[in-house]
Amino acid sequence: NCRIWVPEAKHLGKPIIITLQGTACSAALLRDTEADAPGAESFPLSEQSILDKIKHTISIYTKSPSVDKLELEIYGHSLGGADAQHLFASLLGKIAEQVQSLKEAKSLEDTEKISSDEAFLKVRRLSMMVCNSPAVTAQVATKAHKDASYLAKNDIGINITISVDYYFAAADLIQKGGHTHVLLKGVDTALARVR
Repeated sequence: NCRIWVPEAKHLGKPIIITLQGTACSAALLRDTEADAPGAESFPLSEQSILDKIKHTISIYTKSPSVDKLELEIYGHSLGGADAQHLFASLLGKIAEQVQSLKEAKSLEDTEKISSDEAFLKVRRLSMMVCNSPAVTAQVATKAHKDASYLAKNDIGINITISVDYYFAAADLIQKGGHTHVLLKGVDTALARVR
């Protein structure tokens, strides 16, 4: 269950907030027990729909001339925290893809290849905060790290700040699920920072 919260007109420039709900029904209980990691099999089924909603929201939100840089904040708790990590990794991938396309278009001086459809290039800060979250698969965490490293080192002048915050209750065993959390350790730059 994903919700996108957009600031009112009088608060343009504030972050767009994306929340992902934790286990709240019997269907979600099944997602908690997926083989590789909680949500690992089911998140990809709704991933494109969520990305399309975010892209549409970005397109509408950035039509205002007073919005020059866009901030996305992703929040999740428990199973929603696992979904937040999947979404965070997916968004890093989309931004990296669009930066790579822009880089190729600039090197070819092919300005027609630079599309106004590249909504994710408008993101200048991407942050994720999860509470009592299970981990994701090593594949998802590794790809997120790779994309964050690429974005930190891009040489076309797109500066993006990336932050990740995890909060765990000592007695909550949910964080033991899955393989590894999306941690961006070693992304060594001022452009991509991990708290």
